Amino acid sequence: MSIERYTMDSNRKWRERGDLMPWLSFPVEWEVKCIPPFAGADVRFLVRLKGQPDKTVSVYADFDEALGLYGGEAYWEVYPVDDNNERCDLADSSALLALIARGLNSTEPTEGN
Repeated sequence: MSIERYTMDSNRKWRERGDLMPWLSFPVEWEVKCIPPFAGADVRFLVRLKGQPDKTVSVYADFDEALGLYGGEAYWEVYPVDDNNERCDLADSSALLALIARGLNSTEPTEGN
């Protein structure tokens, strides 16, 4: 491992934060794609309905309120949900799954897909 990577891992506390991440059980009709945690997020992934690439939401975890405010607590953000973003506590897996479901059901088809 490069010294830069080690420094980033240590500064971002990714090992410790990984232990705080909840287990998630996704419905079988969802496909999940992990993506790099850009722009200050700690974890990022996309969720879409199988066979419907236009029904996709973006999800990220933020431990430091680097991307938004949530009362000093770690949180998940899902976008879009009813044409907006919605947040829930990091530990609340049920709320996260409900937000993803709402987002997938409210996502309008995009032209060209």
